[in-house]
Amino acid sequence: MNFKIGENSLWEFVLAYFWTIMLFALFAGTIVVAIATLVGNIRDKWPYYDKARKRKVIRNLVVFFGLIGLFIYLGSAM
Repeated sequence: MNFKIGENSLWEFVLAYFWTIMLFALFAGTIVVAIATLVGNIRDKWPYYDKARKRKVIRNLVVFFGLIGLFIYLGSAM
């Protein structure tokens, strides 16, 4: 396919870049809010956890972020 966005129109070119930047900002903002919520919840409850619960939380975080990294890698490799 041959996409010719913004070839003859400055407005079309600016609008295409604007929507691309907005999409990235929305995605990045969602990730930042999710991580901030996760960290805040863990930080509030961390002093009340025993050693076994702390290990379980750390293990689950490593598995979760490892899977997210794997899925991003697999999604970008296609």
